[in-house]
Amino acid sequence: MILSTSEEIRVMFYLISFGVFCISSYDLIIMAIDKKTKTRNIILVIYSIMLLYITIKFSYKLASGYVPIHFILFMVIGFLIYITIRKSFIKGIEYMNEIYIKIKKPLLKILIFLVYPRQIVGIICLWIKTVKATFKDFYKKVKKRNNKLSK
Repeated sequence: MILSTSEEIRVMFYLISFGVFCISSYDLIIMAIDKKTKTRNIILVIYSIMLLYITIKFSYKLASGYVPIHFILFMVIGFLIYITIRKSFIKGIEYMNEIYIKIKKPLLKILIFLVYPRQIVGIICLWIKTVKATFKDFYKKVKKRNNKLSK
């Protein structure tokens, strides 16, 4: 199947963008996983397999069922573009992480207050206590009945 020039340019752009996505997402996974964890290598292998599967599906969907010859070339170009901007990307992620750490507690309190007002939480807790008590009473009655039948 021969694609028109505009479609070929579109495919090239998508492949370069996908190359940047692949390597940047891999960097994010490495930054997110603690280096001291024992499961780090297992998580990286599972992530790599998932990324390989996504890459195959992406290439088939993008090129209507065939893998273009220039697939690897433009993925490598995407990798190289990312490597040139990697330092600024990592600095931006670290800065966003610092901001997140600073606003996490107040933001969580606001969200909890907005989503679960105190009155509703009180009503839900009362309902849960009532249901628990009902089940306990029911269990006690069943247990007494079983004891009487077994004697």
